[in-house]
Amino acid sequence: LTAVVDYCQRQLFDELRYIVHVRDHAIVDVYTAELPETRQRERFLCAECAADMFRFGNFVPVEQFVIALQAQFVQDDWTAKILALVGNIAVEGKQTVDDDGVTQRVTTKVGIVKTEDREVPNPVVLRPYRTFPEIEQPESRFVFRLDINGPSCALYEADGGAWKNAAIAGIAAFFQEHLEQQVESGQITVLA
Repeated sequence: LTAVVDYCQRQLFDELRYIVHVRDHAIVDVYTAELPETRQRERFLCAECAADMFRFGNFVPVEQFVIALQAQFVQDDWTAKILALVGNIAVEGKQTVDDDGVTQRVTTKVGIVKTEDREVPNPVVLRPYRTFPEIEQPESRFVFRLDINGPSCALYEADGGAWKNAAIAGIAAFFQEHLEQQVESGQITVLA
């Protein structure tokens, strides 16, 4: 987004007007306003966000989940709660074998053992990095799940995609603020 602002502030626009179109949460285009002779627009610039997205809806091993939660999410109270919970999970594997020479009995205990009793919070409100880093990452609700067969963890999106609208509004506000002079003069229109 900063590159789009720099481009727009450094161009000598003559009499042309420009449109900054926030196409979605990860793409911004800069067009000329409709050219009078051809009634078409020319696209000058396209900015795309290349965020390393978390794999939502998939169980991942605890170690990978902890790393992803620290690397791909804004750190706040919610991430701290989840990290504290997941960091205290241990896998217990216990086998007992009774054998009297005729009959053999095997008892196996496998699963997740928490070092202290805690509730798994749901839903959780997190801010993953999913849009341009220049804006505040939108909050979203997620369902957090633990699987005992691993152990592994998963996050399922639970906001119906509302975060995308918040991201688009945040990007538009970013341009309104950083291109204020050009917007007020009518030289640039920001569409979202």
